[in-house]
Amino acid sequence: MPCDCFNGGSCVNARFADKNHEEIEYECRCPAGFTGLRCERERDECTPNPCEHGTCVDLPTGFRCLCDHGFEGDRCNKMKDFCAEQPCFPNVSCSSETGGFRCGPCPPGYTGNGIRCVGLSPCTERPCFPGVVCSNLPSSRLGYVCGPCPKYFSGDGKRCTRDAIPACRDGVCSEVSRCMEIQEPPGYKCGPCPARYKGDGRTCTRESFRTSVSQRESKEY
Repeated sequence: MPCDCFNGGSCVNARFADKNHEEIEYECRCPAGFTGLRCERERDECTPNPCEHGTCVDLPTGFRCLCDHGFEGDRCNKMKDFCAEQPCFPNVSCSSETGGFRCGPCPPGYTGNGIRCVGLSPCTERPCFPGVVCSNLPSSRLGYVCGPCPKYFSGDGKRCTRDAIPACRDGVCSEVSRCMEIQEPPGYKCGPCPARYKGDGRTCTRESFRTSVSQRESKEY
């Protein structure tokens, strides 16, 4: 009896009855992708969908999964490890998430989004004493240098302490305002100008008689 298997199916010796109850001497062993008594029907490998996170494409000899973004594997059942490609800046932590990744903060001395980090100028963090000039050295590795401490202070420019020299003796404030010695820069504090004077305490200028009269009249109204 000739072999009537289709689509490359092979005949295997066996005895069974067909739908007319006629005894048949063989059965068909179907290749991948086909089914039926004579391998006459193409098997739909995509029903049900074998791809967990993707689209199934039915092929003559099986199927292929087109994975959604962020997934991989033959059946799209593995979340892609985006951190394997080391997308973050060196020494910055990376964590894979569904569909992407997240980078940690930039290392100390750098600024950016974690993917791209740019070195900060050493003076950006204001390492010198308030009021002291900070100068960046040619290379960021060399760091910075602080200028001299302000007047009435002594130190290396990075740390400055108040001298015992009184600032108020130098006439830093106006003669008509109060002068106070303090530990913070600039080392002194001038009080307000008295009545009929104007200024910031360091300088006080006496108002003219006409200005004083005008101001007093405006207050009365």
